[in-house]
Amino acid sequence: DTARGLWIHMQPWLFSDGRSLLRSSRLNNTFRRTADGTWKITRTRTENVFVAPLPNAFAESYPSTSVLLTE
Repeated sequence: DTARGLWIHMQPWLFSDGRSLLRSSRLNNTFRRTADGTWKITRTRTENVFVAPLPNAFAESYPSTSVLLTE
């Protein structure tokens, strides 16, 4: 009824002025199953691994708005 999730996350950060960086974090989450069978996050821990600069204009194009956060 409980579980742990451990992984390394790497994400480019792109800024509107053309700057960018690569950020890496170690994620450590714990979960528990509820009475109805769904899983809930009970603890989230994030540990920075590194932050590294990327060349200016690293990304040629990227969306100007989120396709996931539309409400």
